[in-house]
Order: sequence, then C-alpha cells, then structure tokens
Amino acid sequence: MNKLLPIICLALLCSFSATAQYSSYSSPPSTAPPAKTHNQVLKVEEAGDQGLKLYSKTELQQRLAYFSTQSWEALKAQAKTQNKPFFVAFETPWCRVCKKMDHEVYARDRVANYARNHFLAYKLDGEQRPDVAQRYSISSYPTLLIFDQNGSEVKRIIGATTENQFIEVMKQFSAKVPHTKYSSFR
Repeated sequence: MNKLLPIICLALLCSFSATAQYSSYSSPPSTAPPAKTHNQVLKVEEAGDQGLKLYSKTELQQRLAYFSTQSWEALKAQAKTQNKPFFVAFETPWCRVCKKMDHEVYARDRVANYARNHFLAYKLDGEQRPDVAQRYSISSYPTLLIFDQNGSEVKRIIGATTENQFIEVMKQFSAKVPHTKYSSFR
C-alpha cells in the first residue's frame, strides 16, 4: 500500500491540475455587437451612395400603399377597363428575400412613382391563393409576373432584382402613350 500511495497521489494531482486548468479557462470576451431587437432592425438605416434603407413597419406600409388590396379577379377586370398593364409580386410571409424586395425595390420613390403612373400593382401570398400560384406555375418566391392589360403574362422575374433592373423591365411593358402631333415634346 505504501508503494501505491505516491502513485495515487500523483494521479490525483495530475487530474486536479488538468481540471483546474480547463475549468479556469474562459473564452475571450465577445467582440460581436449585441443582437438587435426587432424594432432596431426595422429602424431606418442608410449606407453610402447605395442608399440601403430599411423602413419602419408604418413607413413601409405607407410606401407600399400603391399595391392594390382588391381581389385577384377585380384587379384583372380593372386592368382591362383602364387599359393598363399590371404586375403581381408573388410572395409568402416566411420569405426573407420578399421582405428585402419590399424595402430595397418596391418602397423606393422611383419604383413607386413609376408603378403608380403606368401599372396596377398587386401582391399575392402564394400560400393563401395556391390556385393562382399553381395556375402560373409559381415554384419559388419571390416571383414577379408582369401582365398586359388583357391579363396575358409578358414577363417573369424569379428571385430578387434591383431597383434599376425593375424600372427597366417596367419601362419595357408600361402602357404606351398614343402617338400625337405633340409626341416630339416627350
């Protein structure tokens, strides 16, 4: 037993020092910024010339007010009677890219002004209206469809797009002003 005592003590000492070494080790202090709350994320932020801008919920709702809230069927009838093309943003509540498009494309002044003057705009939740989503073979979100005034699809954009790209596409399919003797003044 006397011969085992030093070995046992040595083993206990080694295990104690190893345990003390690891238990006293602490990770370095975190340099990551604190997590943002929901309200902070939606606060207006601007970044350089690119103008990355996130709007508050209230401001976003006001900026997106040009999207029609009527039924799908009423939208198609209105497009026909007003002889105006329309676009439909197919999205879902869980789609993060859709929310990004709201802030970075649809809520922008240039897009909103152009859309108000030349299009009818509509948002459609693909999960709430699966019949419409299936009719147009919507398989990913966001998907943007542009229709002529007769309800025929003329353009499809799948995924995110930029403000400038969206304006260019809208210009291709906007309602044309009839040619008159004053057309040269445009």
